[in-house]
Amino acid sequence: CLILDDLCGQFSKHGKKGAAAIHFATRFRHYVNSGEPALVLCSTQKYKDLHPILRCNSTGVLISGNIKSQKELGAIIDDWADSFGGKQNFLRLFEQARTTPYAFLYLKLDTKPLKAYLNFTKQIWQGEWGETKDDEEFDSLSEDTDSD
Repeated sequence: CLILDDLCGQFSKHGKKGAAAIHFATRFRHYVNSGEPALVLCSTQKYKDLHPILRCNSTGVLISGNIKSQKELGAIIDDWADSFGGKQNFLRLFEQARTTPYAFLYLKLDTKPLKAYLNFTKQIWQGEWGETKDDEEFDSLSEDTDSD
């Protein structure tokens, strides 16, 4: 188990700052025996301060329902909404965490299909295998390609 807490400013975009943590986080599964529990937990107050490699290799994401900044929420939406039924659906999921005191939205990324939970106990969404966007977004994408 490795816990990396309060990671604001700990990774550089072009350099070696944080390289050891990134190296371990992307390869830790090779250091444990199959079936044994292994955990790398990263916490930060600013989502985009997490290195993109860490975000892409996540198997689960916990999002506090207490986020006040629309800019911060927008950064999270940019990364995850497409995978969870589109922006409107993602906001509906997040709103459930926002309206419940001390709650969080848990995005379970290591299952097929993807799942979303309120805390760890109540499943509030399950995608269909291969689903990434809602119908309106698919329509707008096809309109964009039709005009080319």
